[in-house]
Amino acid sequence: NRYLSVQERQAAVVLFRTLHWATQQVDLGERKVKVLVNEMKKKIRAEPLAHLDYVSIVDPNDLKPILRLNRTALLALAVFIGKTRLIDNTILLPEKSSSVSKESVL
Repeated sequence: NRYLSVQERQAAVVLFRTLHWATQQVDLGERKVKVLVNEMKKKIRAEPLAHLDYVSIVDPNDLKPILRLNRTALLALAVFIGKTRLIDNTILLPEKSSSVSKESVL
């Protein structure tokens, strides 16, 4: 992202790492949304240059929050790195025990 300094670009990796971690946890069998979201928040807050806007796991059709991963879900997050707001997301596929990643930093 051209709006980020070199240091901020390094800090922005926390988004990808957090999404990747969550995907791995789902692949390993984690189905509790609260557990995943709380740990993702901790990971993002551990990066000093990151300021969390939101982390959510929702139904991909109606964007309503879900409590348990028992079907396809959308994991979305937004984080400020400096003054730049970055958003990213991935599709979680717990029913296949394998998640397909669709990252896109805007």
